[in-house]
Amino acid sequence: MYAIFSLAVLALQEVLGLNKKNQLTIKAEIKYNQLFIKTDKECWGPQPYFCFKTRCGQYIWENLDFQDNNMWTFIFDDDTIPINKIEKIGIATNDRNGNIATKVVVV
Repeated sequence: MYAIFSLAVLALQEVLGLNKKNQLTIKAEIKYNQLFIKTDKECWGPQPYFCFKTRCGQYIWENLDFQDNNMWTFIFDDDTIPINKIEKIGIATNDRNGNIATKVVVV
């Protein structure tokens, strides 16, 4: 028997019999001016959602550079935005089972 009221992702997982146990995780690390993002399993879609908040309060969304094996990078420089102008970085993604992972990096 299914619950009448449910969050959309939980309803999807229950009806389709998707695995909710193996949660997706994101690791993010900044080395100099380069951000490295790695997930522990395959994401749904080509890349995680990636945005950042500047020190002046502006929110900016950008694309990542795909590397390999669930890893992406982004370089903060004069062609994008210098790392010293960034306050926070936000990353979010889903796996094929609807599990959600988010990460906020304070710079």
